[in-house]
Amino acid sequence: MWIAQFADGRAIPQFDPASGKEQLWAEVQAYVPAMTRLGWYPFTPSLARRLQTQGIVVRCLPWSMRLELDFEESDVPIIKRRHLMRVGVRHGNGRGEETYYILGRRRGDEAMIYVLDEKGQRRQPGGE
Repeated sequence: MWIAQFADGRAIPQFDPASGKEQLWAEVQAYVPAMTRLGWYPFTPSLARRLQTQGIVVRCLPWSMRLELDFEESDVPIIKRRHLMRVGVRHGNGRGEETYYILGRRRGDEAMIYVLDEKGQRRQPGGE
């Protein structure tokens, strides 16, 4: 899950730890100029259980999956989750292969992007 942190000490997580309610990224974007850090973080076991009882599929990944990036006021965040799928030609069924967590920022004409796989390995940064 992602967590956005701000200069005034506030942090907005993707999922509220007490209720499990999801905060959509679109609802956080108004606060982006005040954001100082954004990151992907693993679910705690208790939050994962709470979300699973609500029917939300959660993967409990190791703490090595933590990926953070600091931001300045003019930075534009890039945060995405992408799923690699393989489709069987003979049977037409798809199956999920792997999920990638993408975190980056645009600063002027430059972009810095990191990709993390499900094993907690950082992939080579590259363009979007």
